[in-house]
Amino acid sequence: MLEWYKDQIGSEAQRRAQTGQGNVWTNLMDEARSAPPGANGIFFLPHFNGTACPNLNPRSLGAFLGLNDTTKKEDMVRAVVEGLDYAFLDMLKALELGVGQKAEKITAIGGGARNEFWMQNKADVSGRLVVTPEIEEATALGAAMLAGVGVGIYKNLAEAVQRVHKPGRSFEPNLKLASFYAELFEIYREISPALQQVNSRIYNLFRV
Repeated sequence: MLEWYKDQIGSEAQRRAQTGQGNVWTNLMDEARSAPPGANGIFFLPHFNGTACPNLNPRSLGAFLGLNDTTKKEDMVRAVVEGLDYAFLDMLKALELGVGQKAEKITAIGGGARNEFWMQNKADVSGRLVVTPEIEEATALGAAMLAGVGVGIYKNLAEAVQRVHKPGRSFEPNLKLASFYAELFEIYREISPALQQVNSRIYNLFRV
């Protein structure tokens, strides 16, 4: 979603990066940071390729809602970040319901974990601590740890984790913002069902 926004709408952030004014992602996050929490009432539904979790609907489409004549690009890029985090929280709540236990913290890995604004917003939206390990290629590391257990380098996974884990950054949720986002999240959860019929009609006309 952010790649799409960068390529289609983020021309100013790209222009600044090309003239030596930061990099494009820093510029985009600076824009997002300049908009207030809640993106001035703009919501983004990140269903560019349908949705699978927690509700399967391959015909769901993406959408911006709440646009008006005062909307700025800063609001829109913040809405994209927040929409992704609402979608994450929707999946997290489904997982918690399934296992009957609330998550105490979120461990974020991959390239997006380097995005400090995004990680802080994920913590604020979810109301959970978000941690980003120092080692970025966590998937490869996990495979190596499993192999290490298999050949006897480590006694078990617990020992493997103890020996290779390197703590990175922690992002504590702002409890006041978390309360505000909880209210906005309830609005977000109504968007996809409200658009289901019209999205299906659009899908049938243009995507089949």
